[in-house]
Amino acid sequence: MSDARVAFLPANSSDGCALWRLKMPHLRTPESRYFSQAPVPFKALAGSNVAVVQRLASHENYATLEKFKKIGLGIVYDLDDDMWAIASSNPAAPIMKRLKGEMAGFDECSKLADVVTVSTGRLESSVRTNMKHGVPTRVVMNAVEMALFRPSVLPKNPDQVIIGWGGSATHSEDLREMGDAPLALLRAEPKAHLHFVGMIPDKRYIGNPRILAHGWVPVHEYAVRLSTWNWDVYLAPLTDSRFNRAKSGIKAYEAGAMKIPCLMSDVQPHREFVCHDKELEWL
Repeated sequence: MSDARVAFLPANSSDGCALWRLKMPHLRTPESRYFSQAPVPFKALAGSNVAVVQRLASHENYATLEKFKKIGLGIVYDLDDDMWAIASSNPAAPIMKRLKGEMAGFDECSKLADVVTVSTGRLESSVRTNMKHGVPTRVVMNAVEMALFRPSVLPKNPDQVIIGWGGSATHSEDLREMGDAPLALLRAEPKAHLHFVGMIPDKRYIGNPRILAHGWVPVHEYAVRLSTWNWDVYLAPLTDSRFNRAKSGIKAYEAGAMKIPCLMSDVQPHREFVCHDKELEWL
């Protein structure tokens, strides 16, 4: 595909999947274009010969992909989550159920693709099990763009230890893995501060002067903003579920690029970032 002219079309240009699976690859793909608004007029795709799309599943999406085929666009269909393993407690589950009548399905839409790309081997296995059409599936691992995610250059405040987490309401169950530990830490350690980006776990965290809520951040600003928050520790709680085991360790990638420690749940995908070899403890 050395002569490919790629159009990256995110399902939602404001979420992390768009940043990791399309925006950062776009920055490394010559002559590519990234469309942050949907729907994209077909005339805007002139000059492209490959379209990379994300987790499309509606009847309208299916019709769009059919048009892509008719105008000769190669289609790469990308998935970054195991859409067949969404827990009932996930806020996305009732939305998917409500939209069921409007859904052509991930397997139906992806059968129009030339290739399906996924982020992990576990997700590849799920795709092969649930998508019966035989379209080739390839693992394209997530990779951090070091030109975007950089360590903070701001001076540290010796009177503060900032512990940060970011994500949406779909991680509510993951955050419950921490229990009361964050609040107990605030009570026990006067220097401790908590930062939340996106959502706040529950009302107990509201009004505390040592808890800062950054709110939602535009995807194209996230990496730069992350550096300015000057975190000392990055939190990555996860429940042990089939859905999470198919994920990649994005928070660990970000923490590594920022050169700060990451406190992670002992769950795949985090286990690949941990080394228990005593000979390496000096590192």
